[in-house]
Amino acid sequence: TRTRSVSKNAVRARLLEQPEFAAAWHDRFVHIFHDTALRAEIFSRKTVAERLDAWIAANGGKLPAKGTWKTVAAEIGTRPETLYREIAKRRDK
Repeated sequence: TRTRSVSKNAVRARLLEQPEFAAAWHDRFVHIFHDTALRAEIFSRKTVAERLDAWIAANGGKLPAKGTWKTVAAEIGTRPETLYREIAKRRDK
């Protein structure tokens, strides 16, 4: 990992002087806020089925693709095996 230190005054000046930089900065924070709110909503659900429903609603209305199941399990706060079982139940219907 590489890090760089940037002074607060330099960032503030750039925000004021470059509207495209300010817009990009704003868009990034909106994205972070949206993702955080979505995670909070998903984690507020008690069951894996409810969490998966919330994830599906936020991600195009479809079950997650097979190669993404481990990632989705982490995103909704469950073990991959538990998610696999929930997906299997839905496919069997």
